[in-house]
Amino acid sequence: MFKAFRVVILLVASAAPAMAQQAAPPRPAAPPAGGASLALSMDRAVTMALETNLGLKADRLSTNVAAEDVAIARAAFKPQLRSSFQRATSDQLPNSFLENVSVVSTGNTQVSSSISQLLPKYGGGYSVQWAGTRSSTTAALSAFNPRLGSSLSVSFQQPLMRNLLIDSNRFGLVSSEKTRQIADLTLESRIARTRNDVQQAYLSLIGAIEGLKIAQANMSLAQENLANFRRRVGVGVSADIEIIQAEAQVAGNEEQVVVAEAAIGTSEDVLRALILDPQRPDYWTVKLQPSDTIAALPKDIDVEAAIKNALTSRLDLIAARRQQEITNLGIRLDENLVKPDVTFSVNYTAQGTGGTQFSYSQGFPPVILAQTDRSFGSVLGDAFAGTYPAWTAGVTFSYPIGMSAAKGALARGRLQKQQEDLTIRNLELQIATTVRNAARDVQSNFKRVEATKKAREATERQLDAEQRKFGVGLSSSFELQTRQRELAQARVAELNAMLAYNRAVITFERVQKIQ
Repeated sequence: MFKAFRVVILLVASAAPAMAQQAAPPRPAAPPAGGASLALSMDRAVTMALETNLGLKADRLSTNVAAEDVAIARAAFKPQLRSSFQRATSDQLPNSFLENVSVVSTGNTQVSSSISQLLPKYGGGYSVQWAGTRSSTTAALSAFNPRLGSSLSVSFQQPLMRNLLIDSNRFGLVSSEKTRQIADLTLESRIARTRNDVQQAYLSLIGAIEGLKIAQANMSLAQENLANFRRRVGVGVSADIEIIQAEAQVAGNEEQVVVAEAAIGTSEDVLRALILDPQRPDYWTVKLQPSDTIAALPKDIDVEAAIKNALTSRLDLIAARRQQEITNLGIRLDENLVKPDVTFSVNYTAQGTGGTQFSYSQGFPPVILAQTDRSFGSVLGDAFAGTYPAWTAGVTFSYPIGMSAAKGALARGRLQKQQEDLTIRNLELQIATTVRNAARDVQSNFKRVEATKKAREATERQLDAEQRKFGVGLSSSFELQTRQRELAQARVAELNAMLAYNRAVITFERVQKIQ
């Protein structure tokens, strides 16, 4: 009986999930006793864990980081607006004998604005630029002084082969979106794992509490037997040896009670670390009181439907497929890089010139005959109306000889895809096997619950009959204590079976979602 009870205590304590979801603060050497009680159901415990778990908070930040990476990748396709202002002056010696000044001074002011954008489809890009200038000089014979200028330039480039359907920028955008999806799946997996760990820890705490009840019931039975044997020895019906045997049985049950109480504390600490905020003032003193009870309700199992559901919704399988999509995208990029670079480009430019324009005579030295002023508005009108247009169109072709690096990367990507295909197929097989085993565990453990319940009921009837026989002198103390040990073992076996069944049900639900 002692050995069997130690087995159930070890099962209850060791089956609790590892405290990997969050690290609890160091436990004080002597925590104060007598803390408040916190009654909670399994669903409430899961909710508390999802709100306070430190690991989940970190994973939520990872999804935010992935979202920012998507925003960074999208920035490559945002319009870029640029503006500049420049003022330049210079003084130099005259370089013509016609100059009648000792120093030629020039000044130039330029204002420009442009907008450019890479298009997210087909790899094209455009640029629109406007510039306005004003220049003046002390040099002689200038046609315009000051000179006002304005120019409008529009250009467009469109790849025809390489970079037509994909390029590094579009690869970065799509792959960052896939990476964000993987981060979301990782967070969802962490949530499912936390839920499973809390359910298992909650079940361990209930099992430890029920184990203490069994130990106390066995203790009460042993104490009752000790009292009966003392009365029998007192009237001379039994020998003193029976009191010694009964006292040994009581001492053994006292040990079981101590071990069961320790198991409750261990299970409670595991659950505490999963659901409570470490900064809570009564973190170590609050008593967790489960409001749910262990039940063994039959569960209908459709293995084929469960396997189909797992192959559709298993988060690790979905993440592997998302990663394979990134690999396929990389192969498309490598295939793109081995193509020739053929690019069509067109450029349109219109200019306008104004300011103070001088007319000179034909003789030497020339004499200013007249001057005409053209405002900056006229200059802008010439530029934007296309009074003096210029067009340029062309096609460029380039193809590096060899392309060894691009071809090597393409071959590596295709091998990686084959490897990932095999990995996914193997994962699908493992998932199907795991779901089948989990379903089998549910069914077998339910039968185990039914069998141990019948065995416990039978040992209770046997003990009752043995007590009546012992009361009329038809049984020995050895036979009575044997029946008592059998009942204790049957209670432990039934508790173990109910715990195993509930764990199997939780595991069956888990393996359809996560590993």
